[in-house]
Amino acid sequence: MHQTYSSVQQIQFFFACLFFASLNFEVFSPIISNFSVAKMAALLYLGVSLLSPKDLLLVNRIKTPLFLIFAMFFLMVLSSIIHMKSNSSIFSSTLFFNIIMFWLLLNHQRRDVRVFHEGLLWFSISSFIVGVCYFLNIGVTEGEDMRVVVFGENANGLGIKMGVGALYLLSYCLSHSSEKYIYRPWLLVMVVPVISLLLATASRVSILVFGSGAMLFVLLRYSKSKFQKIVWLLVGFLALYYAYQIVLEQEVLMARMELTIDEGNVSGRDVIWERYLDLIKEHPLLGVGFTGAEDYAMEVFGGVLSPHNVLIEVALYSGVLGLVCFVLFLLCVFRDAWLSQKRKYNLRPLITSMAIIGMVLSGQALGVKLFWVLTAYAISYRIVPTTTRLTSK
Repeated sequence: MHQTYSSVQQIQFFFACLFFASLNFEVFSPIISNFSVAKMAALLYLGVSLLSPKDLLLVNRIKTPLFLIFAMFFLMVLSSIIHMKSNSSIFSSTLFFNIIMFWLLLNHQRRDVRVFHEGLLWFSISSFIVGVCYFLNIGVTEGEDMRVVVFGENANGLGIKMGVGALYLLSYCLSHSSEKYIYRPWLLVMVVPVISLLLATASRVSILVFGSGAMLFVLLRYSKSKFQKIVWLLVGFLALYYAYQIVLEQEVLMARMELTIDEGNVSGRDVIWERYLDLIKEHPLLGVGFTGAEDYAMEVFGGVLSPHNVLIEVALYSGVLGLVCFVLFLLCVFRDAWLSQKRKYNLRPLITSMAIIGMVLSGQALGVKLFWVLTAYAISYRIVPTTTRLTSK
């Protein structure tokens, strides 16, 4: 039986999907400087969300993750106040806004079960469009290291987004629901430019994200019989082997992989980590906040420099207390992603959560909207009845 939706719900659903699609353009600001397409879409979504004011800020069944992430943010602000100097910012509006969007999306899922299921499909289609732009050389730049960037997105961030788009498409088409496993297989054609762009970014973390997600998909995809499972595993591992051969042919990527393996080269991150860890040791309980971290970076590095590791970043801003909150939040995310696969045969939160690991360990996350979307997607397991399995439309 199909659920009917009101005109307000349809409008909200459309702008939610528009927001999901905009995530591939998070740094692209074609009209106003520093006002990206993703930020515009987020504000539009926030505006239409106000049409359902009673349901915006519900907390039942999601109190624990919400408490943990708001506690982390509170500790960051508190530490910033303690280490405040003149003209220092004690509040990260970007991080706060992302947490609010995380909350809004979860409550939107209560009202409309299509939000993540179809919204992330819009994201995957958007990834395909970016891949086509790469083929057509639209918005493409290539750095001195031969790594490709499209619409100004960081190569690692771009690669991770392409990995998530490809993984979601694979699961959407080949493990769609408990009633219909194969669904719209023609959509898999869109994976080709997406993977091509992922390889062109020469991002090591993106390859690991996509590879680990694809491996989980092959190993855990549900089959009705042992024979089907064996056939699926054979086909899956053959596909993975073929993909591995393609990766070996990527000269820029393999050169970067060899540097990591042979020389332990992590693009200078080890030096950055060492200096920031020294500062954390001096202020272990509450860290130094946004203000102290910025002042320290200006003094040591001559400019604001990301730690390129979110665990270090959180400890830097909020100390061990904030780090414990963040790690417990991540444990909630991965637990719910696993239970979604285990109890509802929905693999998508689990395989896309590999991108969460990638963003946390080697890049950016707190200020990245996709990180909060994927964590909300996993946590959404809590607000769907446990007897409900993913079903086709």
